[in-house]
Amino acid sequence: MNKIQFTKALSAMTDSLTKTDVEDAWDTYQDLIEQLSEPEGIAGDQMAQLTEMNTKERLYWRTCLSEEGVELTPSQVDDYLMIVELALEA
Repeated sequence: MNKIQFTKALSAMTDSLTKTDVEDAWDTYQDLIEQLSEPEGIAGDQMAQLTEMNTKERLYWRTCLSEEGVELTPSQVDDYLMIVELALEA
């Protein structure tokens, strides 16, 4: 998926992203695609598990991330998981 297609797909999923957010999302998407192409093959399974988390599991994941110094709001988690889904579909 090229950047224009990605931006259109992301815009169809949410309208809360700024231009800077879209640029960051594109960078994240490219990183995820790179991880998915690694020969070990476990990244895809791990990413798929992320997209299947329920609300309680998402909160636990956010807590684990914050303990590692990565603070995300619930909407940022949702946005990240949308990007993961797009990468998995690519």
